Amino acid sequence: MLRYSFGIINWRTGEIKTIDRKTGMMLTMYKKHRPKADTDRLFVEWKREGRELVRIEEACKAEIINIAE
Repeated sequence: MLRYSFGIINWRTGEIKTIDRKTGMMLTMYKKHRPKADTDRLFVEWKREGRELVRIEEACKAEIINIAE
């Protein structure tokens, strides 16, 4: 849902990092990620025992680059 707004809405980096942080908090709250577990593992591929989530900040940069091309 957020990808559609990148390039149209002027997102601040602080807002994007907050979304990433809240996503991790929600995963912990709903017991999909352990509180003391490595947060970087959320963004690792399934093949390497990760959760394969997309970092919002990287997705934003990629979408803006695609729009510019």
